[in-house]
Amino acid sequence: MYGDAHRALVRSGDWREHVDLHTHRCMTEDTELELAFLASVARHAGVDAPIAQGLLAIAGAVPGRDLREGPRTLHAGLDPLSREALRERLAHGA
Repeated sequence: MYGDAHRALVRSGDWREHVDLHTHRCMTEDTELELAFLASVARHAGVDAPIAQGLLAIAGAVPGRDLREGPRTLHAGLDPLSREALRERLAHGA
């Protein structure tokens, strides 16, 4: 939130956010889906992404599984494609 609005809202007692790392969107969406996809694309392209890989390894300790092998990674379905075949699929679809 902008300026002091967040601080004022928290102080008022009208806003509380329970953060459960197992279900919070930062873990379920941002990390497990988006960051895992980005890291898998980097791996497929042969680009080193040590920070993304490291964050995924650390975050994977929360649910107790390897987030680098999640449902939205290239490994889950597109990884066997060559770079050229992947480029074609992205440009023209199925």
